[in-house]
Amino acid sequence: MAIDSNQRILLHGRDASGLISVYPVTAENAGSLWHGRRLEPGQFVFHGTNTETDHYSARQTDHVGISLLPEMIEEAARSLLNSDTVSLPRDWAVFSPPPESLAGFNGHFARLMGRAVADPSILRSPEGHRMEQDSVRSLVASMFSLSHPRPQVSLPGRSRLIRRAEEFMRARLAISLGAIDLCRELGASDRTLRLAFRERYGIGPMAYYRTLRLNAVRSRLKASSSVAIAEVAREFGFHHLGNFAADYRRLFGERPSATSR
Repeated sequence: MAIDSNQRILLHGRDASGLISVYPVTAENAGSLWHGRRLEPGQFVFHGTNTETDHYSARQTDHVGISLLPEMIEEAARSLLNSDTVSLPRDWAVFSPPPESLAGFNGHFARLMGRAVADPSILRSPEGHRMEQDSVRSLVASMFSLSHPRPQVSLPGRSRLIRRAEEFMRARLAISLGAIDLCRELGASDRTLRLAFRERYGIGPMAYYRTLRLNAVRSRLKASSSVAIAEVAREFGFHHLGNFAADYRRLFGERPSATSR
């Protein structure tokens, strides 16, 4: 949801019950009153299912927010944190996450919004599924990272975790697989997985998964010069062909068309 206004407004009530809403406080909306309070950029507002929206907007403002079912974010948080002790506020609350966590959420959410507005069909694609999970993952990190310390996993344990993760990824190169899916399947937290993969490969698990899918596309193109590049790219979850071509050239040093030839 996006609100772009040029006058002072008051919002009361919710369009749909049973949803939570999150609104980052930015330089563009910091002049607003959130439940009678002025907040600072770097915070974000959380509207639980038991509270009304009571908001006075500044005369010139720009708001961007996300609304979703609480069950969805709680289930994602349990998977990403590998913890059963996750609960959301039911009322209005303000969070002050580490700057890098909030920047991650704002960045992922802005990319998802921008891509969805430009091409709504991406939301039904494997790439859209991963972008949605990246946005939820960054929101979970902003809300819970400080209250859930990093678990200790031994080096042999991390090695076993990587082997299981690679097997799971390779079996699903043409399936929509996101970070939440991976944590849920392996029973490991997002932090632990990222630590293990960065130790071994220098990149995170989802970047490694993208590399596996790019290599699968390359193998298919080298095996047959008659296949359509766009068709093969979409088969392995690359919906945006411009981004796919840039990632492909960055990894292999040539365009997909050169490989096909």
